[in-house]
Amino acid sequence: MLQFRIWWDRYAARYNTWPVRLALLAVVALLLVGGVLLYRWFRPAAPPALTAALPASSFRATLTAVNPPALIGTGQTATVTVKIRNDGDQPWPVATPGVLYGVTLGNRWIDPRTSQVVLDDNRVALPAPLFPGKEATATLTITAPHAGLYTLDIDLLQEGVGWSGQNSKPPLQIVIRVMP
Repeated sequence: MLQFRIWWDRYAARYNTWPVRLALLAVVALLLVGGVLLYRWFRPAAPPALTAALPASSFRATLTAVNPPALIGTGQTATVTVKIRNDGDQPWPVATPGVLYGVTLGNRWIDPRTSQVVLDDNRVALPAPLFPGKEATATLTITAPHAGLYTLDIDLLQEGVGWSGQNSKPPLQIVIRVMP
């Protein structure tokens, strides 16, 4: 704004007539309004909040872990960074805590001997709306159960509906040894 004011004073000093000043002010106002309108026109709109479960064709994803831990102590926490790609045909809005149908990233600890869930551990909201074909990165904090060898299942979850792996690809699975 200061640069505009300096420019305005220099220009107005040369052409110090009210019609010129009025015309210049109109041009500047038009550019400012037009710039704001163009910004709003080209900015991608956020997807609306979900009011129903996503169809199976929309709730498909590719998950990739970045440097997951292979060893962790009992009760300790660690972070797992996960790349998420929306392979569906609808955008996923950012989940609001306590609201049904929000899409979150979650994890479960599975005992490979019994295939039973030992611990339904954590959830994290997507960092931003995720449009079809786009990727995002989320960091999930995991807490290790008691000592043993486990499979850490990481998958997307639509709150109140179910896990993404029930509809499409199996969840991301990482074998982790939990030490006493």
